[in-house]
Amino acid sequence: MTPDKKLCTLVFDEMAIKEAVCYYPKHDVVRGFEDYAHLGRSRYIANLACVFMARGLTANWKQPFGFEFSSGTVKDVLLKQLILIAITKLEQIGLCVKAVICDQGSNNVAVTKSLGVSSSTPYFMHNGTQYFVIYDPPHLIKSIRNNLHKSGLKCGISEVSWKYVEGFYAHDCKLPVRMAPKLTDKHIKLPPLAALRVKLATQVMSHSVAAGISTCLHWVHYPQKQKTQSCFLIGLTNCLIP
Repeated sequence: MTPDKKLCTLVFDEMAIKEAVCYYPKHDVVRGFEDYAHLGRSRYIANLACVFMARGLTANWKQPFGFEFSSGTVKDVLLKQLILIAITKLEQIGLCVKAVICDQGSNNVAVTKSLGVSSSTPYFMHNGTQYFVIYDPPHLIKSIRNNLHKSGLKCGISEVSWKYVEGFYAHDCKLPVRMAPKLTDKHIKLPPLAALRVKLATQVMSHSVAAGISTCLHWVHYPQKQKTQSCFLIGLTNCLIP
């Protein structure tokens, strides 16, 4: 593998697992409890698995290489140790880790803060090497949508509000040929668990919705405040589409 193909990111996330225990006679061990390998085990039955994966930056490869069982989310103190151990293990086999990628779970945010990561310094140092921290884009899109839905956003001195999305949707539903046909009540009202689906966020924060709002500004008596909404969505989609 050439040096540029060894450039990679460390990606980790938690997934739910079924609670169960099983005895392995060959190793004389019971599996299914909270287990952090040499960092220790506990008497609590695990219901989550934290999976670590390496992903190539310039080459299309990926390799899961580790997992830990936990009862509830991994505590930030332990997670910090696991991240640093994972980086060390990858570099011991010749890979070059450039960034760590995760979602915005509360424990992940706590870990990044403890590593000294901030908006002004989006990286941390370990053994003299710089590692950037990146929150995964799908989770960021959901967070933007959730904040917009909950309390609105400020774009300069102007307001970006969910009510403008609702107003556009109500108008669009009355048209014989819709401008944003993918939008449904589920996108707008966000029933339970809908807020977790990336698709529902990207379809609202889309170029078609931005173009639809912009069209309504020209042909319908819409408040000029919606111009900010349209510009915000267009700017967002321009960032997401290479």
